[in-house]
Amino acid sequence: EISKHVFMSRRSLYSKIMELTGETPVEFIRSLKLKKAVALLENSDMKMSEIAYTTGFATANYFTRAFRAKYNVSPTEYVNLKKA
Repeated sequence: EISKHVFMSRRSLYSKIMELTGETPVEFIRSLKLKKAVALLENSDMKMSEIAYTTGFATANYFTRAFRAKYNVSPTEYVNLKKA
């Protein structure tokens, strides 16, 4: 549990993350994972399932849904747009 490592209560940590990022802790962590995924999409030849696993998503489907929700395109569409 992160709150123990930073010597804060769960509520205090939640509030601080919200204050600093405007996102819940879950949303913030998901955003970090997706930023890492973007870097991998742009700079590697990894398969989508490998990127999903490497960035901590349980399934490729969940990765694709989260990516689309944040960036309004699928990971595949993102790669194709970057190549164009």
